[in-house]
Amino acid sequence: AGSQKHFSFDIIALLAADDDGYVDPTKKAELKRLFRPDHNGNLTLLAFVQSCDAIYKRLRFFRASVGNSSVIDKALEDMLDAVFNSVLGMILLTMLGFKIYPLLVSISSLLLSCAFAFGASASMYMEGIFMIAIRRPYDLGDRILVDLPANISMMGAEYWFVEDITLFHTTLRMITSNEVATINNGSIAMARITNSARSPHAIATVTMWFNLHVTVEQTMDFRK
Repeated sequence: AGSQKHFSFDIIALLAADDDGYVDPTKKAELKRLFRPDHNGNLTLLAFVQSCDAIYKRLRFFRASVGNSSVIDKALEDMLDAVFNSVLGMILLTMLGFKIYPLLVSISSLLLSCAFAFGASASMYMEGIFMIAIRRPYDLGDRILVDLPANISMMGAEYWFVEDITLFHTTLRMITSNEVATINNGSIAMARITNSARSPHAIATVTMWFNLHVTVEQTMDFRK
């Protein structure tokens, strides 16, 4: 069958060779981690195609992450430009002899009224922006768990895949049911976010129940 055909990994290892034919051992080790040949140094055609597919998916995620980061950076740039242009405009008006203090007093009164009316919402809004712009607890494609900081138990917790990120909201897809949810960043800014993609050495505890009649030999066989 086509899936049983194989070829030597040395063919792919030639990608790590320079113009003089020297094979860089570091690059060769990285290629081994990507394609994973067997103990005989061979690679089946099926494994080669699967490795290429995995690399393609990683490149797509990388491209999407770069594009998403560019969108977030552009939004931050627009916000900073607006603040800078406002301050620059006031300075220019002052230099031209205009009295801007009455205008500043009027704007301050308006901002103070808005602060009382939308204080909590504005605070949550800014917390969400700071979370994405500074902390950045997750990236596209990460598997995350959002929970209350005081909740220690993971029983009944649901993991989500991150599908889209903006400064204001995050789109998540539930792993078990494939549901899609759009969450305001401010609502999860103070939550505990567990990122599986950034926890490569995490220890998972699995509780298993056995009958009283199970022997030690049977449990040892189960461990094997």
